Amino acid sequence: MAAKAPDYQPGKRYGHSTVRVGDYLYMWGGEQPNLPRVHNNEKKKSMCSVMEVCHLRTGRWEQKPTTGNPPLGVIGYAAATIGREIFYFGGWCGQPYCNHDSLYR
Repeated sequence: MAAKAPDYQPGKRYGHSTVRVGDYLYMWGGEQPNLPRVHNNEKKKSMCSVMEVCHLRTGRWEQKPTTGNPPLGVIGYAAATIGREIFYFGGWCGQPYCNHDSLYR
């Protein structure tokens, strides 16, 4: 009998936000191990082009790819929902004094 693969769990992080839309929690960004301390590069874009999603009824996590360019302020940003849309504002990119004032949807 084959061993069951462990359920997916997001990696450790801080400075992120989690918002609820329907029966799902959406978590994005935050300070994470190996997140480049640069304003912008391909590795950082790749790491920040994924949304962590938790189905509240089952407690199961999965990763969903995003589209477009991810926000650069990945740490300490504000997130809110209006209806079924998620909005992200501000944040810090990891560089000294590099705070952002962009709004993303």
